[in-house]
Amino acid sequence: NKCISPVLVRNIIVDCVGGDDERNTYIYKIPFQDLCDGYTHSPSIVIDGQNETDETNCNLWPCNNLYTRCNYAWTCPNGIDEIDCNPLSKCYPDGHECVSPTSLEVICLPVHRTGNGVIDCLGSTDERQHCREQNPDNPILRYRCWNSTDCVPSNCHNSNQCPFEQIQSFWNQCQQDQNIARVIFSLLHDIMLGSGIHLNNKYFILDNSTRFTMYTSVTNQIQIDSASSTVDIDTNPSK
Repeated sequence: NKCISPVLVRNIIVDCVGGDDERNTYIYKIPFQDLCDGYTHSPSIVIDGQNETDETNCNLWPCNNLYTRCNYAWTCPNGIDEIDCNPLSKCYPDGHECVSPTSLEVICLPVHRTGNGVIDCLGSTDERQHCREQNPDNPILRYRCWNSTDCVPSNCHNSNQCPFEQIQSFWNQCQQDQNIARVIFSLLHDIMLGSGIHLNNKYFILDNSTRFTMYTSVTNQIQIDSASSTVDIDTNPSK
């Protein structure tokens, strides 16, 4: 290792073995929501001979955690990170809203029936992996046609797509029923996974480090200013 003058950095002349002084790289912070969410947000770097990103070594990082809960996007395959979040939902606190292919009405699906490989809901809102894998760079294409592998836009205006939905006049009903539309449009929250867009970036602070493990029902009680946050530590707890 050697030290070089700042004027020699990125001056088109290689002064370091490997060209480290001429690499136009940058360092940025990744919100905890982006870690192990199924999408790679950081460039690969070599650590101890291994290529590492924000999606490696995820076996010990639970998908349902303080940073992914109740942000509308399903980080877990069964969406358990979005359970017990909206008191106004008819399926609160332990189920997911689902459009039944039989009645074409919004029903409640228990969490043990989501992410299990069996499609129970129109649009495959309970089994989201297929359309994510088919269209990783296009979060709009998340509605899976019934009895099909086709993925179409997650809205109510696919009048010429999905044979079953056309026969059942589902698209018209979706446009007229806001409860159905809400379930279908919920698939669009996938955009927050791949794009790095979040309603509120969450960063780790001591004040809320244990809150997730202490309560089974987690609510967003603390909003952290992503630009600056402070932590007050009592160094004299006996007083």
